[in-house]
Amino acid sequence: MSAEKKVDVTVIVPVYNTEKLLRRCVDSLVSQTWKSVEILLIDDGSTDHSGEICDEYASAYGSVKAVHKKNGGVSSARNMGIDLAQGAYLVFVDSDDFVHPRLIELYMLAAKEQTVLACGYTKSEEELRQLRTEQWEEQITVYNKQEFLKFMKDEYVNAPWNKCYETQIVKENCIRFDEGRSLGEDFLFNLDYFAYAPGVYRVIPYPLYYYQEGREGSLANAFAPQLFKLQMEMFERLRGFMEEGRIWSVENQGEYYQLYWNRLYLVIRIFLACKSGGAYPKQVKEVLTEALGSPVWKEAWDGYVRCRRVTLKDRIKCLHLMYLRWRYRGWRP
Repeated sequence: MSAEKKVDVTVIVPVYNTEKLLRRCVDSLVSQTWKSVEILLIDDGSTDHSGEICDEYASAYGSVKAVHKKNGGVSSARNMGIDLAQGAYLVFVDSDDFVHPRLIELYMLAAKEQTVLACGYTKSEEELRQLRTEQWEEQITVYNKQEFLKFMKDEYVNAPWNKCYETQIVKENCIRFDEGRSLGEDFLFNLDYFAYAPGVYRVIPYPLYYYQEGREGSLANAFAPQLFKLQMEMFERLRGFMEEGRIWSVENQGEYYQLYWNRLYLVIRIFLACKSGGAYPKQVKEVLTEALGSPVWKEAWDGYVRCRRVTLKDRIKCLHLMYLRWRYRGWRP
């Protein structure tokens, strides 16, 4: 692509069997107020009419390109989009979601050297459609690298769809989504990106992105037996990121272990819900019992107690955990 045709932003949309919601998504993208945008619709082997809809939009709009590939999963589709991207920035949008018409414009207006961009999201269509953005610049929230865990707790780290990435950083450092994973790949992609990205994070807190609830394959809809071990791996990677980034301070260690312990506890609650209402109660019980017996509980709790004052709420959770360990493993304090 020549310099004259270079675009500011590439929007990558992985598409798989979302014919009922796809038009809503793409309509929100072709209606963006910022026009220097290319939209890549990566049809990941859809078996419904999604591929035809992609072609329809590509024929109607010069900014839209439809790419058809053999089914390989969402990570594979996103990676193909990265390889094809011509924009200086990358934005990921899932095909069953949609965005505010000023999303790209506000990203571009907020873009500064040595900064990472993110935005808020909503699960209410009405909230996004009625959103007014006139005072957006006054609402910008800025985090520095030392505040990375706060940035994470405020839900700006895990997902790829609430951020604007610098294409050069992604491509030059070969940052890609792990196509062998079905969980945790977004978080690990983002950690890889943040390792090379600037250490200042600017957030437009407005809910500019609509997230569709009830996705097929989400944790709310499926039992994921690897979820507990995945948390251990993710937090090990997070610790490595913090140590290499020289933000492994005493204060951040306390935040880290508090977040780690609570995330493990949340997984136990998810397993309990799956056991009571799922289709695989025996399998869930086996995974639950194994998770409750893991030595990681002591590591995370000891680190939390050592570095940070434990909240009353977390002490109550700890008592509940002790009861569960007694119930499922015959454990004694």
